[in-house]
Amino acid sequence: LILALIIFISPIAKYIIESKSEEYIGRKIKIESLWINLLKGSIHIENFKLFENKSDDVFVKFSDFYCDIDIFNAMSGKYVVSPITLTNPEINIIQTASKFNFDDLIARFSDTTAAKTNEPSDPVRYFIDNISLKGGIINYSTTTPPASISVLKLNISSTPISYTDSIFNIDSDFS
Repeated sequence: LILALIIFISPIAKYIIESKSEEYIGRKIKIESLWINLLKGSIHIENFKLFENKSDDVFVKFSDFYCDIDIFNAMSGKYVVSPITLTNPEINIIQTASKFNFDDLIARFSDTTAAKTNEPSDPVRYFIDNISLKGGIINYSTTTPPASISVLKLNISSTPISYTDSIFNIDSDFS
């Protein structure tokens, strides 16, 4: 059973994400390929698309995402992630009067009625290294007055981020 889970986790996860996304987040998701390696702790997604609410227009897409999590450290409560890469992400932000095309997502995930007050606990121990975003695009358009603006060729990288550091550096460039 464990071997079958290891072998078939990627197609099962892809099927669940695509078939249940509207139920869980209120929007369709389409993924060309998804690879999850439970032994290595890696996730690789190609050609991801998150659509607008009840539409076939794309809200967010990217061509490639890769993340590697150190499984052995995670078992001991320390989360070591390296690298995290996101290639060719694109987000389309549309404003109509005072409404944005992502207001439904904010409303869906900001419900705090079921939130419990927890006692303070030890901080989560994490270390994230080799973070990069390459070739990003941010499109913004508004209907009143009609206008569009885009940030093109957005690239972001960061120095290591750790629970022990309160300062980290982010490098970015764009057109």
